[in-house]
Amino acid sequence: MTPEIAIFARWPEPGKAKTRLIPALGAEGAAKLYARLLELTVREARASGLPFHLRITGDDPVRFRDWLGDDLDVRDQGGGDLGEKLARVPTPCLMIGSDCPGLTAALLREAADALAEHEAVIGPADDGGYWLLALRRPLRGHGVEYAASLSRNHAAARCARSRSAYSARTDRHRHGRRPRRMAGSAGLSDAGVAIIVPVLNEAAAIPALAAHFAKLDPSPEEIVMVDGGSEDDSVALAQEAGWRVITAQRGRALQINAGVAAATAPLVCVVHADSLPPVDMVAVIRETLANQRIALASFTPLITGAKTRWLTSAHNYVKTWYAPLITRPHLFVRGVRLLFGDHAMFFRRKDFLAIGGCTPGDIVMEEADLCVKFAQLGRIRMVPRIVRTSDRRIAAWGPIKANWIYFKVGILWALGLRDRMARDYPDIR
Repeated sequence: MTPEIAIFARWPEPGKAKTRLIPALGAEGAAKLYARLLELTVREARASGLPFHLRITGDDPVRFRDWLGDDLDVRDQGGGDLGEKLARVPTPCLMIGSDCPGLTAALLREAADALAEHEAVIGPADDGGYWLLALRRPLRGHGVEYAASLSRNHAAARCARSRSAYSARTDRHRHGRRPRRMAGSAGLSDAGVAIIVPVLNEAAAIPALAAHFAKLDPSPEEIVMVDGGSEDDSVALAQEAGWRVITAQRGRALQINAGVAAATAPLVCVVHADSLPPVDMVAVIRETLANQRIALASFTPLITGAKTRWLTSAHNYVKTWYAPLITRPHLFVRGVRLLFGDHAMFFRRKDFLAIGGCTPGDIVMEEADLCVKFAQLGRIRMVPRIVRTSDRRIAAWGPIKANWIYFKVGILWALGLRDRMARDYPDIR
């Protein structure tokens, strides 16, 4: 039986397509590039002579047909994670993405020929990922994650050979073992990272943050700014930077919840508009969260401005430990540590959703509540890498008053006096 090609595709909407390239190309440029790649993929699938269809998300099938051809078979991907979407594809099948510039009709035919002799075939890429996953029949009892395993044989390897940047190495995993990545999905070592920026009237800070984000290497999969009703140019500046912008009810907890819900990447980092994380933050996040025992982590804050606030930075560091010891001693002995907003906290998106996210009513100290929740899932760690954050509060209040406010708000949080916390923590911009 001839296998059918299933092309996984999304509508090329600016801000949602090829998001990792947005810092370099802008949202419009990244979407245009994706559209050209999808056109190439459909063209090569037609040229292969194999039956094929699109499995889409992001828009109505009619628009895909109007764009790519009236005769096109278009089906919805359905809900769930990538594994669930792949599991819905009828076998025998060749499953590919829609953004591989090295794809050719000849490679697709070679993959189909290899599948006639083997249960599964993959097309491994130079970056350690996979551009193709082919299955002869559904796998029972193992799930889609095991579908990329294959025997080391010439016929399967032949499918993977290409001089393009997308398909050069054969897979070296033994039969029955789980590979690092499957069918174009990201493994934890190279999983996509979403940056969430909750914002309210941060026009003064966004240009510097946007310039800094453009230097990140590797790039994040997406940058989502969550606006809480800004009356300045925050939204316009974020859009100009190519960020995805959504709106939410004012309140940092509510804005973070909305941002994580809107994100698509499996790993998430919350960055305040006046903070600058390390340029390799994406790699650090991936490496840290590869340890499944760590549920929540952050960078180490350094408070800077016209001068570096060493005293407050040191206080910020040690209060990670003494704050839970004083306010939640019964939880401290169980491993609870308190991270704060200027730490640039990061976590797995699925874990955040599983614990219910930030407490909606939190005006301040939303991070502390989040730490208590995350402690149910695993360890909390502060990574010894610097995130630079603005000293604007200290400059406005003075160092003694600022540290007193931080301490007092922590005590109020411990006592459950949430209304007092908001009153005693003045907004500074």
